[in-house]
Amino acid sequence: SGFGEGAFNVDDPPSGGTLDVSPTSGVSLTTLFTFAAPDWQEDADSLPIAYKFHYEQPTDKVVNRIAAYSSDFKITRTLPAGPAVDNSVLNIKLSVRNALGTETTVSACNLAVGACAVTVEAHSYSETLSEISSLVAGMQSLLDAGSAGAVLDLISQMLAALGAASATTSGRRRAA
Repeated sequence: SGFGEGAFNVDDPPSGGTLDVSPTSGVSLTTLFTFAAPDWQEDADSLPIAYKFHYEQPTDKVVNRIAAYSSDFKITRTLPAGPAVDNSVLNIKLSVRNALGTETTVSACNLAVGACAVTVEAHSYSETLSEISSLVAGMQSLLDAGSAGAVLDLISQMLAALGAASATTSGRRRAA
């Protein structure tokens, strides 16, 4: 038989902050949404803090990244359309992580209780293609700036927008 003893520190996750989203409704790939994570606090030995913004589709719980972990606590991005089955709603979430990897995730925003629901309507298929063409033109400047992650996020949003627009178009054809 034996005996062992060890001591270790347990780190608390970042705390005290909020998730703010504005506006709370818009149109896919067109409306600029601002995501902010003000007032998050952490012990000096656990700094820096990193923020990741993401959204979840309410029915199937698919989670997609809006922006990867970074020190940016405020970002502006477009979003793809929310699924028709969810009335075009996407639930926004924020994960905040310290330098030791301790993380907290919040799903309420704008000082409200409950899910941070944002309504993002789909364009028609032709409007979506037009919008994607203009976004593709701007991708080179993101790459030149070293923002490969932002390009990947944008591609993911464009694919989701195409899927939503395609589903909308298919639904119209079936109804006719």
